[in-house]
Amino acid sequence: MTAERVAARPRRQPWSKWAPHGESQRGAMTPIPPPDDDPVVLYLAALEARRSATDTLPKPHEAPDNLAHADMVEPPAESERDALRRNLAADTPGSDANIERLEPGFVEHADDYGRRHQITYEGWRAAGVDEAVLARAGIRPPTR
Repeated sequence: MTAERVAARPRRQPWSKWAPHGESQRGAMTPIPPPDDDPVVLYLAALEARRSATDTLPKPHEAPDNLAHADMVEPPAESERDALRRNLAADTPGSDANIERLEPGFVEHADDYGRRHQITYEGWRAAGVDEAVLARAGIRPPTR
């Protein structure tokens, strides 16, 4: 290729976060919204917290009883205690309630997230994601 032809070639634009708006507004650009990775990242963090939880953290099922026996705290009513226990469990990373709360978002976004980050079925399993959850997310083991 001659130097004149190389110089005459249009320069390719580097990838950007902008995409064409549409045919009617040729040349107009609109930003592409970032992917919603939060549900997947939060679910994986909860699984990791379950695997690496230390004994120094209070257990959700033990905390209300421990608080009830403290001198400075008046024991809550039974219904209030149950509500506190459920809320604490739902917000404690790695608890069953926390993982159940995060699972629907993971199922919705995991396939797209996995494709973008090149995560294989084996990679999801190594991260601790259950086979049934992967199946609901549409992620299948490779066929041999």
